Amino acid sequence: MKRLALLLQNNWAFVYITVGECLCALPNGRPHRVRPYKFIVPLIIYLLTHSIVFAQDDTVIDPTTIETDVYATTQFDLNFREGPGLNWEILDIIPGGETIPVIGRTASTAWMQVVYDGQLGWISTQFTVWSGDIIAVPVDGQYFEEYVRRVWIDAETVRETPYYQTWVDPSMLVGTIPAGTAVEVVGRLGYRNDLDFNVQITYNGEFYWIGAWNLNLRAYQYRTVLDNSYRNAYSRLVSEFSGDISEGRNRNSSIENIWTRLQAGAVVSCSSIPSLLSQRTVSDSDINAYPEFASVGIAFDTAIGHVNTAISLFEDACNRSETFITQQDVRLALDEVDAARQNFNVASSLLASLGRRDPLLGDL
Repeated sequence: MKRLALLLQNNWAFVYITVGECLCALPNGRPHRVRPYKFIVPLIIYLLTHSIVFAQDDTVIDPTTIETDVYATTQFDLNFREGPGLNWEILDIIPGGETIPVIGRTASTAWMQVVYDGQLGWISTQFTVWSGDIIAVPVDGQYFEEYVRRVWIDAETVRETPYYQTWVDPSMLVGTIPAGTAVEVVGRLGYRNDLDFNVQITYNGEFYWIGAWNLNLRAYQYRTVLDNSYRNAYSRLVSEFSGDISEGRNRNSSIENIWTRLQAGAVVSCSSIPSLLSQRTVSDSDINAYPEFASVGIAFDTAIGHVNTAISLFEDACNRSETFITQQDVRLALDEVDAARQNFNVASSLLASLGRRDPLLGDL
């Protein structure tokens, strides 16, 4: 028996349409069984006013006929699915290391529509590396049969809002969107708690850019959509250093916890020695291109050295023939932990200042 599940807004919780009868959840939460014809008109209105996306059809596509500047390289063997989600049929397995054209994406960019072996399908974005302007490919993809999806981030303009074609720039101005207009957010450029960044929306079936401050959303609600700032080298350095510092602090906390417990007289197992921190993600060539990041790199590299020393001291203690350590061992290790913390703080403070001066996203 075929069912169509819809996520409704306002007062309706859900509707299940089946052959014969319709079991509906009314606003008061009580189930009510009615004949389906009573809901045909409301359902049609719903479908016309909500986002429609499509399931992959069986058409064999000539990849040379599809124009795209975006390509994805699989990092592992990936399931090539009929649609964007785990519930869709697996059409094939794409081997790791395969580079394929990308022609569509979901609103969250968790899934990409790609061309593989002359056929269209979808892969998870998680284990791919892509090149090109992925935010520009069509949300919901191309060449589909009809199905229904939930709007990813539904928002509403809080004032008359200027909207722009490809970038928020006076030369790209298209017009203004009236206050109280519903739009879907499908991308962003950067992130700031004060909402001083730009977002990509769909409006009247087209993609446009507006200021995030024009919508009725809080800053954190934008985090689940694609951040296009990765295409800007300066922004990428800020992002990569931020991730490295976060990982470094976590590792430092882990080894600090071990030495603090030893200081308190606890018995600590040697089976859980933290792994040493690897080299930072940001390369020396990246820093040479943006010398203002050199001080961040120095502080971060110094912090890594102290963390790894604290870890190595614990590993050395575990490899001794004796099963005890001295207070001097503990003090030496905790001094390394403290030095690492100070250098991580310096790197983080310098990075925050550079982030505010980002020529693409910041105050300049």
